Amino acid sequence: MQVTRLKMRATILTTKHRTNLTENLMRNNSLLLKFAITGLLATQSVTGVYASDKLSNEWKEATIATHYTLNDLLDSYDLKVLVADDVATLKGVVSSDVEKELAGEIADNVDGISTVKNEIEVDKKYIRKERSSDISIGQKLSDATTTAKVKSRFLWSSGIPALSINVDTLRSVVTLKGEVPQPAQKELAGKLAANTRGVSRVKNEINVTSLGKGNKVGNIDLKKVENNAGEAIEGVGETLSDAWVTGKVSTSLNFTRSLSVDSLNVDTKDGVVTLSGHAETSADKELASEIAKDIKGVKTVVNDMKVL
Repeated sequence: MQVTRLKMRATILTTKHRTNLTENLMRNNSLLLKFAITGLLATQSVTGVYASDKLSNEWKEATIATHYTLNDLLDSYDLKVLVADDVATLKGVVSSDVEKELAGEIADNVDGISTVKNEIEVDKKYIRKERSSDISIGQKLSDATTTAKVKSRFLWSSGIPALSINVDTLRSVVTLKGEVPQPAQKELAGKLAANTRGVSRVKNEINVTSLGKGNKVGNIDLKKVENNAGEAIEGVGETLSDAWVTGKVSTSLNFTRSLSVDSLNVDTKDGVVTLSGHAETSADKELASEIAKDIKGVKTVVNDMKVL
């Protein structure tokens, strides 16, 4: 019945109608979208660094995924979005050409996206999977925010090849898949995800594989991944680099559910991060140091936090 209804709607959607539908969806969803990514954006430092980093890959992925979640013609769990710079690659399965085109138009209307590679498959016999219970819009938005947080922490980490790891969240349960060359990287990814606010449990399905030719895991060049953060701020200046580090350390600490960061201050000078303020326990103080040390661009950490 659902497939038949979609087919009937598809036959009356001309190109003009599809364009209007996309524009209306983007407008109507804008307020809810802000709620979906509030947890990610509100914790960022409101500086020039944040303004230049706003349209980062994970932000764009979360934006597109949230629009799919709020769309009654699309199921976000049928679709995957991968963003590299200004290029969005769409994968998954839908039951009609209209749905495929609509998914592409939505992605193309997101700020910072200039090219859409629509690799979504059309299977007219495809029926959406029935789930044991309906997932509320609030839960879907929360899951989208959680995925963005975990991806952000991976991208900022100096110890994880973030682009080789896929992150999915369903009902606050995070599933990690992909390939890494070292067991310690799989373990670190699991720990970072498990200690992220909004995560109830982690399924760590990452495979540990030996490095292939040219320091690659699958199609991922680990050398290139490792240098991503440095390339992003190369030539901008040392002051901006320190500001970038400060912002990422502060945000990563705020994403950590076991830490209370209300009285925690972060300062960076020439790559040396100084933490000050108060920690509830010695374990919290030590955890804050570990998180700061893991951020790309951090040379050393001076922890001046006082234990209450």
